[in-house]
Amino acid sequence: MKKRKNYSITDFAENGIPKLEEIQKTFLQSPSHLDQLIEHVKQVVLAFGCQIISETLKECNTMIEDYMKRRSHWHIKDRAERTLLTSLGLICFPHTCYIQKETKETAYLLDRILELPAHTRLSKDAKTILLREAAQGSYQKAAEMLPEAVSKETVMRTVHRLQISGFEPIEPESKRKASTVYVEADG
Repeated sequence: MKKRKNYSITDFAENGIPKLEEIQKTFLQSPSHLDQLIEHVKQVVLAFGCQIISETLKECNTMIEDYMKRRSHWHIKDRAERTLLTSLGLICFPHTCYIQKETKETAYLLDRILELPAHTRLSKDAKTILLREAAQGSYQKAAEMLPEAVSKETVMRTVHRLQISGFEPIEPESKRKASTVYVEADG
């Protein structure tokens, strides 16, 4: 296997570290703004994390494309860019669509390896954050917990799609029947 080049690490050394040094220098000139220091450092570090993950997934996709055993059963149909919202932020990576030679089945092999359902925009860790926050408060508060904006409807769908193994909803033994139902409405 050939030695790989870590572009994100090189980029962080060339650009990220000077940004952090500038943030530190600015803070030392006015040390009363600790919250700004924390927020600026957080932004630089999260961006670096997203870069590392994107680069790693790009390399995984390339490894699948170059894998000789894959070539005997699957050939490349097309390539696309995929975005995924994680707890660190939005990551973008290429993923390749393959077609199986015998059955003509199409699949994104990287998505299969990563166990990413088709068309999902949220990673498992992002869904975990949404579910944890929705259990503690409102859907709106949960939607604000991720680095990128999601709607409260996205949180609601995530909660409603949750399936807990071994959990059966309790049905009442008998349902009451009302002879008359009154509905009051205002304006």
